[in-house]
Amino acid sequence: MIRLEGLNNIPFSMHDLAMWLPGNELLLTHGNSIIRVPPPYNSGSLVKEMNYADWGDLTVNHQGTQLAVRIDNHVYTMGIDSNNMRQVTTSNFKESKPVYSPDSKYLMIGSNYRQSSVMGYSWDMKIIPNDGNTYNVDPVEANSQGVLPVIWKGQDRIIIGSGDVIWK
Repeated sequence: MIRLEGLNNIPFSMHDLAMWLPGNELLLTHGNSIIRVPPPYNSGSLVKEMNYADWGDLTVNHQGTQLAVRIDNHVYTMGIDSNNMRQVTTSNFKESKPVYSPDSKYLMIGSNYRQSSVMGYSWDMKIIPNDGNTYNVDPVEANSQGVLPVIWKGQDRIIIGSGDVIWK
């Protein structure tokens, strides 16, 4: 049995994340660090030190080659080795909850991320190309060309998301 309790004598917190990568590696967040841990899970390597006041919503694409993360109010992508970090969203509001399409050609973004109840948040669901360009996903201003609001067939309003989002 392997028990991961923390790193450098600092215990994991309920805000730290763990996700699987191809090859049964783990990708962990711990404090301000993103760490990659291969089997047999007894040591890891630093992917990136996140020296930002507000960051989170880290996700990895299905191929395990690219990460998406919210930094402050916008979404960024970078290679699994932390190279080529690029801001991919912009607006006058907060974007959050990026999710990769199965082929990694698109990102679903939570735009206009806002508190909707005492303990809950909601956002407008939009899809952008994952091509390294920056897309305006503002709910008030005109969106950049290529931004697709997610709307159910037969409806005329964008879908509002909350909770966890999975794209399979």
